[in-house]
Amino acid sequence: MGRNIKKTGLVLITSILMSGIVVGSANIPPSDSLTLDTVNVNGHKYGAYSSVSLIDVNSAQDKFKSLADLVEQAGISVRSNGVGQLTLASIRGLYGNQMNLLWEGINIQSPMNGNFDLSLIPGFFLDNASIIQNNYSSLSGNAALSGSLVFSSNKEVFGSNKYSAHIAHGSFGSCTGGIDVILSNNKLYSRTRVFGSQSQNNYPILGYEHTPFRKRQINNDFSSCGLLQEWAVHTGKKGLLNVKAWFQITDRGLTDAISVPNSISRQQDKIQRVYADWESIGKNKVYFKSAFFDEKILFKDNQAKVFKNHTQTLVFEFGQKIILGRKSRLNFGVNETLNKGIVNEYNGIKLQNLLSGFVTLESQYKKINFTVSVREQFYNYRALLPTPSFEVYYFINTNLKLRANSGLSYRIPTFNDLYWTPGGNSNLNNEQALKNEIGADYTHKNLIMSMSIYHNEVRNLIVWQDNGVFWEAQNIRGARVFGAEFKVKTTLIDRNLMKCNAGAFASINHSVYTRTEAGSEDIIGNQLIFIPLEMANGFVDFKIGNFFIKIAEDFAGKRYISTDNSSYLDHYFLTNVGTGYKFKVKTKTTGEVGISANNLFNKGYELYKGRPMMGRNFLLMLNIWLG
Repeated sequence: MGRNIKKTGLVLITSILMSGIVVGSANIPPSDSLTLDTVNVNGHKYGAYSSVSLIDVNSAQDKFKSLADLVEQAGISVRSNGVGQLTLASIRGLYGNQMNLLWEGINIQSPMNGNFDLSLIPGFFLDNASIIQNNYSSLSGNAALSGSLVFSSNKEVFGSNKYSAHIAHGSFGSCTGGIDVILSNNKLYSRTRVFGSQSQNNYPILGYEHTPFRKRQINNDFSSCGLLQEWAVHTGKKGLLNVKAWFQITDRGLTDAISVPNSISRQQDKIQRVYADWESIGKNKVYFKSAFFDEKILFKDNQAKVFKNHTQTLVFEFGQKIILGRKSRLNFGVNETLNKGIVNEYNGIKLQNLLSGFVTLESQYKKINFTVSVREQFYNYRALLPTPSFEVYYFINTNLKLRANSGLSYRIPTFNDLYWTPGGNSNLNNEQALKNEIGADYTHKNLIMSMSIYHNEVRNLIVWQDNGVFWEAQNIRGARVFGAEFKVKTTLIDRNLMKCNAGAFASINHSVYTRTEAGSEDIIGNQLIFIPLEMANGFVDFKIGNFFIKIAEDFAGKRYISTDNSSYLDHYFLTNVGTGYKFKVKTKTTGEVGISANNLFNKGYELYKGRPMMGRNFLLMLNIWLG
């Protein structure tokens, strides 16, 4: 493969490429967006003053969920065909292919369509998950027009052994379980996580009692199993080497719209990911990263036609953090990403070379902290526009700080946009976004509040348009997002045996078309399809002794499904409740039993037209920890 790739001279170059979900029909546009009418971040490129929204992955009950479920609880808009089905996230009023998804700082979004199915990421493999919504996300690479979703493992703790087992059984044939084993001494660390999950998902269809076709979901089953193996070793006194290997197989029926009487579509995903990094220990840290992803999709549509898609990605990255005096730090690095797509509809193997360099200066002057960053990328050896960003924090006092940031980002067309036959367009321009934000953060004792107002101007939106013969990718639209977010979290009660926490999130995303093709000017000013104008959620958790209960409410406003805003999916409220009891078996052995009720009031709702979501369902859980 290396013979097919020219040398750049700036970093090591070898081959190969990334994975993704591909629409399995040449007659359907292979883009998700147009198919229908202060916390320090783990990683090396993000500043210490980044504004980050954290996703709660710490409770034992979260181990039985997917990343799709967890981001929805954090106030992120999701689109799903159903439980265990294709699920995409939307950050700040844009689509799933306009954000980055980072595992250990490496982007795992598909080079085929720019998406990743969040239902394929088990909560059992997550220790940390965050949403980066400011301009630092641009440093993570291509496509961060709206932000980045970041997840990773905990830092290694050498010198102790720990074991845990988790099992759950619930409604509609759902069963899941996993084992987590940590073995380590003072020099070597090993962690092994194995999980398995399956469900029939043959739930009753709410709100469609008069359908002539069916009363329950069919062909909606799924099964998945995976292994995440991690190793860490001290390399002398000045370095730490980490290696992670992630293997997963998923098989599922793909439910069609309720109007389709006999759905038989199926998809099998095979995932292999290997990641390694080395980081020096000391004041001025040097790090190296490398990753290789190999992912295969076997898709069978309703006509029993089989599609085989294969992608690979190879990544190399080098960087360093340099302390400049007492109040400044310089971060810089170089990243080489090589993608390969093997899809019949491309009429041949397609290769992509993304070489980028980035530099960030963080500094402090009295009550002001500021960060200046710039990233330069070469796409197939052709230089693109630099993407600069700037962020400033002003500390009014120890409790209140103001912030502002501005920056440029872009999204390179995907393999599907460029090469899909028919409809791919090799002359597409990059999507571009100019992002601006102002906000304030307030902390006082157990109270944390944050407010943000943001503006995102997007040019050259790639749209799959019906030309009368087939769907074709074109740069024919522009969009503007003007939005606001409010977050609050507080501790209401904090006593010896009694605790109560509460939190809430609310957002408004006025995402509208600003430019369109000739003849469709009447849609200018209309809300983008599938983007809800309003979203909100809140929770209260209460603990007394070893007993705990958590109540969560989720709200999403109506979602338009036509560009003229004449058709829409209704808004919905969902109530989820989880409760449990923690117990001790021996000195070093603890356990937890629990039950969760999702969609407690059995509400019928849709995230895609004609694809009802699950009503009320329950899950019984048992968790055991040793060590």
